[in-house]
Amino acid sequence: MESEIGLLLQQITTSNQWSLLDSQLVKIRKRAKEKKAITAEELDSFLKRTPSEELTNYGVFLFKTGSTFIICTNPSYGRARQSEIRANGIINMECNCSDRIERADKFMSSHDYNGGRHHCTVSTHKAPCPAWKPAPTSHLHSWRRGAEKASVR
Repeated sequence: MESEIGLLLQQITTSNQWSLLDSQLVKIRKRAKEKKAITAEELDSFLKRTPSEELTNYGVFLFKTGSTFIICTNPSYGRARQSEIRANGIINMECNCSDRIERADKFMSSHDYNGGRHHCTVSTHKAPCPAWKPAPTSHLHSWRRGAEKASVR
């Protein structure tokens, strides 16, 4: 991912939330050294032509919604995978968290408003851990309307 867009995308973090491409584009443009206006079409084209495994190895996760994507980026995940590739030539996908993050299951047994309906949506693994996963997209109803068999790339 040596293109300008790829390098800029690796610097953005949205690790616990999914974003629309438009909001990522704003962040990319702010980080661009040359104030060349990167277009939405260039970003979309870059994401479509770059293999999903390569994007994931750089900490970029995509979810297809109809004709576009929502995106979640985790730069520390990408840096850790690239360090593993440089050091060992492969990525070890086993959890390396010294202590996993504990999340309260506050609402699962609650009788409060909407009690019992909300699972924790953030990963219990630390950001650079290979077992880290982005938050599920199932709660993003407004972004998923009209999605054709949406799937994470």
